Amino acid sequence: MPEAPSAEWVREAVARYEAPLLRFAQRLLGDADEARDVVQDTFLRLCAQSRDAVDGHLAEWLFTVCRNRSLDVLRKETRMNEATRTLRHAPPDGALGREPDPHAHSERTEAAGRMRVALGTLPARTQEVLRLRFHEGLSYKEIAGVMQLTVSHVGVLIHNGLKTLRARIDAQRRVRRVRVRPRVALAGAAAAGLALAVGWTVLASDTSGERLQAALAATGRVPGASGEATLTKTSSGWRVELDATGLPRLEAGRFYEAWLGNSAGVLVPIGTFNEGRNVTLWAGVSPKEFPKLTVTREHADGDQSSSGEKVLVGAIDTGG
Repeated sequence: MPEAPSAEWVREAVARYEAPLLRFAQRLLGDADEARDVVQDTFLRLCAQSRDAVDGHLAEWLFTVCRNRSLDVLRKETRMNEATRTLRHAPPDGALGREPDPHAHSERTEAAGRMRVALGTLPARTQEVLRLRFHEGLSYKEIAGVMQLTVSHVGVLIHNGLKTLRARIDAQRRVRRVRVRPRVALAGAAAAGLALAVGWTVLASDTSGERLQAALAATGRVPGASGEATLTKTSSGWRVELDATGLPRLEAGRFYEAWLGNSAGVLVPIGTFNEGRNVTLWAGVSPKEFPKLTVTREHADGDQSSSGEKVLVGAIDTGG
């Protein structure tokens, strides 16, 4: 009997996405057998789709179906609350097979442990977004489709999640340095640049040497303000060093927020501050794709979208 024409592209999808879907489902469900069942059902549903229906957004479609099926299983078993507290972090494919030296292995183990502890303190939705981005490699747009969020909201969750992780891991290190002997403490300080998790170096600070510049001009809201920014590519994204003058300090629930934007009007938040001098921000998107840099005045009112109150605007020199 001849094979159906759709069989080959479905086989290719299984070969490419089965392992990441299994990891994703197992973290949601906490059970390997249930994860396999959910992934199998996901691919069975893919078989019922035409290739044209999923072409161009296959990853988003698969992760969305896998997530929805996993949540269905959790609801049926009335284990949603327990599951969100016990999301598991398995090492990615390729993490095994090499024997590092004992000292490096110990440092990586401690770093991974700190990451798991800190990650487990974040809201379940933030955990899920971070893992989709840094472990599974999905784009902001794909994550937005999977999670049914806007691209800007995904950016907010990633920015705030990374900021919280960094603070909590730094706090763990400080506690550890107090408790260990001086020699060990010095060794720990020397290793501060290590990646904080096996497989996805979310908080690594090494740079590629690529730097971009931006000059910011005032709007009518704060006529005397100006600023400049240096954007440096690192393994965890882009570090943005902003120095702005003429911005009055904001307090009492008001703050400044910096954004990267593209020609389609999509804004991605990269950090907040109260004073503009020597501010360090972080971007999870490339400034080459989001070359507009703006600073707005915001209110702590729970609204995560931009207020539109621009005080500084500028374009990043991408050399294009």
